[in-house]
Amino acid sequence: MVILAIPFALSAGKRGAVAGVATAIGLRSSTRFISGIFEAMGNISQLPPVLAAWSPDVIFALVGDI
Repeated sequence: MVILAIPFALSAGKRGAVAGVATAIGLRSSTRFISGIFEAMGNISQLPPVLAAWSPDVIFALVGDI
């Protein structure tokens, strides 16, 4: 996550460094939120453990591939 967030935090183009830091924080917050949802679904057996563990990674990989 740090390797992914560093370029956003250091980009000082037209938007400035604050926008980069905000993007990095927003990305981390969304990752944590999605992971928490799938973890909760795995804890109450709505999803198999393997699917609950890997779903956030797959979702963010697909979104990042767009």
